[in-house]
Amino acid sequence: MLEWLRRQFTVNLAYWVAFWVWVVMIAGVTGRVISVGPEKGSVVPIYLGAGARWMASEPLYARDLGTDLYRNPPGVAVMFAPLSLLPEKPVAIVWRLACIALYGFGIHRLIRDVLPPLSPWRKSGVWVMSAVFMVPAFNNGQINLLITATALCGVTAAAKGRWWEAAAWLAGCGWLKLYTYAVGLLVCVVFPRQLSWRMGVISLGLFALPFVCQNPSYVLDRHKEFVEETRADDRSSAKPVRAPRDWTVIARGVTGVPVPRVISMSMSLVAAVSFAWVVWKGSRPRPLNVIAPLCLGLIWLTLFGPATEVNTYSVLAPVVGVFVCGLPKLDRLSKWLSWAGVVGLLAVEIRAAFSGEGEFDLSWGQPLGAVALTWVVVRWTSGEHKSGSGTGGI
Repeated sequence: MLEWLRRQFTVNLAYWVAFWVWVVMIAGVTGRVISVGPEKGSVVPIYLGAGARWMASEPLYARDLGTDLYRNPPGVAVMFAPLSLLPEKPVAIVWRLACIALYGFGIHRLIRDVLPPLSPWRKSGVWVMSAVFMVPAFNNGQINLLITATALCGVTAAAKGRWWEAAAWLAGCGWLKLYTYAVGLLVCVVFPRQLSWRMGVISLGLFALPFVCQNPSYVLDRHKEFVEETRADDRSSAKPVRAPRDWTVIARGVTGVPVPRVISMSMSLVAAVSFAWVVWKGSRPRPLNVIAPLCLGLIWLTLFGPATEVNTYSVLAPVVGVFVCGLPKLDRLSKWLSWAGVVGLLAVEIRAAFSGEGEFDLSWGQPLGAVALTWVVVRWTSGEHKSGSGTGGI
């Protein structure tokens, strides 16, 4: 017995470290959900409320419901409609566990099918980073965890040439919030002939689903309501604590003037085209060529997405894992930039966990961290540093 324990904590120590980090994360969050009210630090009641209103043929986006606004497309409420009939706390636990299981499956496939051969400690590092930076979304039950999981599963399926599976995952990712189609569209830049039409077919089926599950006129009204609410949801001039936490936080901090929505949306389009160009011109061979669309797509959701919040940056967990631990041959500048991204993201995550967000305090840390990671991804994708091929382990 002692010899077995000695072997486990010498030969397999790296894997045990990652294992226990994930166990502590899952057990800690599950224990918190069990011990407090279902609405405490959780957005699951918002999703369940939308599901219940869907079943009752009521408006989904009314502002006088006693909870924060439901902001997902109407069809997503279909997913939560049957869950709204069950006890709220068990649903909150099962929802989190199902999402984190799929996310873990995506990380496993990323390491196995996409990243170069890694040492045990580097594999462990990818797992640890992917857990630590995903804690906020897992903790409050945000759908961002499911978005990241479906993006990972779609990209890794594309890397193996499983086109229908990849299209299903990536279309599902976009269906959850619409602007999250950014990841799938960037993957289509790499595999246009194989993925584009398949994603289109599956997307049509997903958007037709609500019309099968409810009265078509009601569903059409909900889509109109969704469009109207999306147009009205302009928080660019709100108090700093309520304003979007994207790149405009940096501009506002420097100038003291909120960035108008028309400018932020224009920059989002410019960034989308620029990221697509970087992916298209990328010099990485398959399967490494799917890393850029995955990482740049997730970064776009945070820096240029329409409703970035503190917890939205959880979607960058795989990006941190890949570029801090998953690509051994990064040059020195890229390594420094990767760790700068870690510091920026982690500082805000820790502060929000222990002392609240505060009035604009450290709000620039997350977008600056995302900018640093963007620089790393672009450098690596374009092959600017010759030593960074990432084709070998250590």
